[in-house]
Amino acid sequence: MLRQQETQEHAERREAVRALLMRPLLTPTTAEAREALRLVRRHSAYLREWFAREAGWPLRVERDYARLWKRPSDTSDPTRGWANFNRRRYAIFCLVCAVLARSEPQITLSALGDQILSLAKDTDLLNRGFILDMADIHDRRNLASACVALGELGVLNAIDGDAESFVKSGQSEDRSRDVLYDVNRGPLASILACVRGPSTWPENDEPRTTVDRISAITAEIQPETDEGRRDVSRHRISRRLLDDPVVYDGTVDEADMQYFINQRGAMANRLALGTGLVVELRSEGIALCDPDGNCSDVAMPADGTDAHVTLLVADHLAHAGGGVPDRLRIERFVAESAERYGRYWRRSAQGEAGARELTAIAIYRLSQLKLITIEGDRIGVLPALSRYKLGDPDIKNRDDNDRLPDVSEEADE
Repeated sequence: MLRQQETQEHAERREAVRALLMRPLLTPTTAEAREALRLVRRHSAYLREWFAREAGWPLRVERDYARLWKRPSDTSDPTRGWANFNRRRYAIFCLVCAVLARSEPQITLSALGDQILSLAKDTDLLNRGFILDMADIHDRRNLASACVALGELGVLNAIDGDAESFVKSGQSEDRSRDVLYDVNRGPLASILACVRGPSTWPENDEPRTTVDRISAITAEIQPETDEGRRDVSRHRISRRLLDDPVVYDGTVDEADMQYFINQRGAMANRLALGTGLVVELRSEGIALCDPDGNCSDVAMPADGTDAHVTLLVADHLAHAGGGVPDRLRIERFVAESAERYGRYWRRSAQGEAGARELTAIAIYRLSQLKLITIEGDRIGVLPALSRYKLGDPDIKNRDDNDRLPDVSEEADE
């Protein structure tokens, strides 16, 4: 009985670790998240010690949320943002957070729009060409998308109304097209995972570029002892193993290389024991693999048109050898593949425009998975891509009325 209890406890701790890796700001927004938060609260002491020891990440556990302050392993990686978020949408997201920090416990979407308009009149924003217009459907959609993202984080809870109705309402004062939100202060105050606040620099000494700003607010104090420096190296490598799909030897910082060479096997095995992930050690690098798929934000292979095309492109690049094609040639390959597989793809993926869109999606996904590098229109193949060298698929004939379902078709309707 005691051994059975220990086994269950170990399984629960692994599940809680994976939940926090997937959702560092964990709030009870779904049944699955509520169960994960229950486990995190139950094992909070163990989890605090584990994350602090293995990765140097602080963990805060409250009654209605948990926050793992993950530090990014690579502040210059462009593939870690939210899907469909561009610079403008991120700017609006930040303005919304600034309004919510001073708002009442409840607020409407239209009131949010009015208040971020006031903040957007800031001289610095205007000088950068940022002009906000809530009469513009694109800015209303950006605002609604920011609120949806905050809803997924558990910061906003929609009580009444529909955001899409607000987007389509124009400047209508029809209250039935508004949305009423509850504001949750705890998760809101925990959104930023930084060591130093972005507003703490003197005006003439603030970082200028985005990468410099991110690096500056996440920079940690560097210890002066040998043991402290070893801990820093271990934490940096562990963060990459936990965050990145694969860590190639050639991408490890020179300061960490000696520690990585001597300790990578033991370190990876220890992380695998705590997470339930599987170590894959190769001559080119190391990865913690996720066979269950519940600790990965991008899966491959996966269902749907985008995932199918990504797999086809991966196979095409893996067989390219030294003559890796550029983006235009990959686009031609996708167009040729559409002639063979297009009947199984979503309708919007047809034609020249569809091939261009699918090519961009496939290249971005492969870059997210650290399978390729991108320099302009040139594509570089990384070693892990070789695992996707596939044979010809076995395609079974189906009637047109029996097309394979694709959840992405909902976007076309």
